[in-house]
Amino acid sequence: MLKFVLQRYLFDYHQVLSIVNAVYYFFILLGIFTALFFFYRRMLQADYPKRKVDSFVLMMALFFFPLGYISSRAGGILHYPLKSWSLELLYNQITSGTLHTFHACLILPVAFFLLLTVVFRFAEMRVVDMAFMHVPLAHAIGRLGCLSAGCCWGKTLSFTLFGTHFSFTNPVPLYASLANLAIFFVLSRVYNRIYIGGTVQQTAPGALSDQTGPFIRIRERLARPLGFIQNKGGIVGGYLVLYGIVRFLMEFIRTNRIEAFGLTQPQLVMLVFIMTGAFILLLTQKNPRYSVPSSEVPLEPLLSESKMEHKPRNLLLGSRTNRYLPLVSYLVCMFVFMGAVLYLVSHGYVRWPFTRSARLVTMYAGIITYMPLFVLAWLSLLWLKWARIPFVRQFAWKKFSNVFFVGIVISAWYSMYLFIRNPADVSRMAAWLPVIILSLLNAFSEEIFYRLTLFELLRKLIRSALFVNVIQSAVYALPHYFIGGLQFASFAFLYGMFLGLIKEKNESIIPCVVCHFIIDLGNIGVPLLLRPAIYF
Repeated sequence: MLKFVLQRYLFDYHQVLSIVNAVYYFFILLGIFTALFFFYRRMLQADYPKRKVDSFVLMMALFFFPLGYISSRAGGILHYPLKSWSLELLYNQITSGTLHTFHACLILPVAFFLLLTVVFRFAEMRVVDMAFMHVPLAHAIGRLGCLSAGCCWGKTLSFTLFGTHFSFTNPVPLYASLANLAIFFVLSRVYNRIYIGGTVQQTAPGALSDQTGPFIRIRERLARPLGFIQNKGGIVGGYLVLYGIVRFLMEFIRTNRIEAFGLTQPQLVMLVFIMTGAFILLLTQKNPRYSVPSSEVPLEPLLSESKMEHKPRNLLLGSRTNRYLPLVSYLVCMFVFMGAVLYLVSHGYVRWPFTRSARLVTMYAGIITYMPLFVLAWLSLLWLKWARIPFVRQFAWKKFSNVFFVGIVISAWYSMYLFIRNPADVSRMAAWLPVIILSLLNAFSEEIFYRLTLFELLRKLIRSALFVNVIQSAVYALPHYFIGGLQFASFAFLYGMFLGLIKEKNESIIPCVVCHFIIDLGNIGVPLLLRPAIYF
């Protein structure tokens, strides 16, 4: 819009281009620094040390734009077919590309932010929630740059009203700016409810809070349907879900190319956003027995559970026989199950689900084949219930540790190494969905089997955490020996030890599931996507 007016009446093309670019980047910088300003105020209101907050925000102010610029330019590679991807293309996109992608521009700044929280010892979920609450504010202001530059506008809308024909191009950046502003208002209200008002402070059904003002009332009404977001981490999950839905719907009036399944590339990415956000929200739903005591949560269950956890181990299960019975019976059932699976697969009664197939139907059939194992993994929690071991807390991710970030790097590196070494056909976009589903199912199943049920049963009887970790890793490596031989089993043993360490440091199996899922994208994706039917 601005480009058309300036070129038509005032300047030549090159002058117009420089002015438009200046306006475009001005709004982006304005959005970043506005969000940082409000983030800075929130940090001070949360009683963080001012000196640390000053340095923390200053580092973000210096590096967010260049990192986002590089990440956004690199994201332009998403507009090319997978078979044409290369390091040279990535370098060309960063240095001389013209495409910018918002969801790609988040990658490096978010990674840098998480690193800063660890360095400044702000590694807690409140700071992460606080940051994600202000992302839609920066996005809303930055989209005004797209509106001014005339980019990212949508399809032409034509209609007739009272005999008059109207036709105009959809100002999608304006819609996006308003939607992000609404998301910011909603998330700020939810943030106040979680961290300032607390989950106990609630208004009566149908009533508004004592605060007045049109924006307060709007936020109250918008945030009321999101009452399920009530714990730490909910802001991150809520943003991913809300923005993912908004952007997914807006793609229907934009002009992006259809990539797969009748969806555009941003729509495919938004599906990942929505699923990730929903998964995070699911993790934040806590059982009241394990929440912080409040006036709405009776203290008796909490006190009784605390007493149970501090009782001597021999009093929890009664006699010596009953103490070892859950662990022994679980190991027996696990080995019987392993033997049954090995027998069925080796004799051809059941097709191994992680085998290459040229047909998409066969891949989805592998998901159905794997489902009994997934169900059995959840049934294994009955042994923990039998042994009176609390396990719900293991699904609540409360702590971040440096070991987890190392695990992410190792898992991602190994997956990429497998894809580079083996001739996998990564361009089969339709095949990636069963790969992702199988990887997620396998990650959850194995972490529940080994790092949760087996680990906790052992930990109840053995004082040494190192010894417990060695045993569960050895049991974990056993089925991998039959799958890939001694080399694969050795790697599984070491990786199992590392996942056990992550569980201990984070006091949850969810970080283990995340790392396991990432590494399974290579371990499962490569066999399913191989061109020749050979896998080392």
